[in-house]
Amino acid sequence: MSLPDDIKPEEIVAGLSKLLKISDPDLFAEHLPALEVGSTDNVNIVAQKIRDWCETRPEIEENLENEIYQQGARGTSSYTSEETVNDFGETLKENQTRLRLSVRSVPVVKPDDSGTKS
Repeated sequence: MSLPDDIKPEEIVAGLSKLLKISDPDLFAEHLPALEVGSTDNVNIVAQKIRDWCETRPEIEENLENEIYQQGARGTSSYTSEETVNDFGETLKENQTRLRLSVRSVPVVKPDDSGTKS
């Protein structure tokens, strides 16, 4: 199973951010250290890393897909790609801190970043 191709990168990043916020952090304790997101990663790169990470975690992938479709039913987020990545980075860091995992560098995208790599 893998996330459908028609899901936008922003939806993947926002969906996992929401799951991290609403789920018991212990549910991710075993898996979160394997999600490596860099400080210069844009929304497309972060979304692909999440897709790859989910491939070996079918339960998380299923919950993520459900969360994305629930968010879609309520309307799309007004966040920009940069805000979505920044929110995800903050949420990821908070979860890592709560779980006492080593806090990796998390994405912080400058407002003038177009969300693409040159």
